[in-house]
Amino acid sequence: MKEFQDTVLPLTSRIYRFAYRLAQNERDAEDLVQDTLLRAYTKFSQFQPGTSILAWLLTITRSIFINRYRKQQREGQQVRFEDMDIDIDRVSPADFGKTDEDPETYLFRNVMDADLRDALKRLPFHYLEVLILVDLEDMSYRETSEVMGIPTGTVMSRLHRARKSLQADLWELGRKRGLVKNNIRTIGDKQGREANHG
Repeated sequence: MKEFQDTVLPLTSRIYRFAYRLAQNERDAEDLVQDTLLRAYTKFSQFQPGTSILAWLLTITRSIFINRYRKQQREGQQVRFEDMDIDIDRVSPADFGKTDEDPETYLFRNVMDADLRDALKRLPFHYLEVLILVDLEDMSYRETSEVMGIPTGTVMSRLHRARKSLQADLWELGRKRGLVKNNIRTIGDKQGREANHG
């Protein structure tokens, strides 16, 4: 089907980025992409021309991910030995602490990225999903609303709450690390106003 190849296949990298952010590992993301493409191919006649093909594809990806997640919750997650990425025989003490990076690059790549990932993981899934689609995938509120099957106002509300929650989490992290003074808070924060005025 030439139309499928011309319209869907160029969006594979966008599907993969979304799948990776949902699944948080390469193997599951690749499986999600394959299943999305297969389902999109078999259901391509149901796509409505004039609507966003990307929104349609990400809706399929999201649906597959949620169904898998629910299945894992029912069955419990199982880890097979062959699926483990660690080759114990090849790990040596010399592997630890090796880096050609300057300390600042190492800090931002390893520590801050890990802290940001942890902060994102603490967000409720329905907030994280909106944040991924709007801020990371650069989708409009309308497209995000289509993907998630919720009103645009709900998208905007969830995005606002996700950003505020993430901001508070990262602010607290900065405070604990001494990067931010204890008495300074974000604009609009009640405690911050009280600390600055009283």
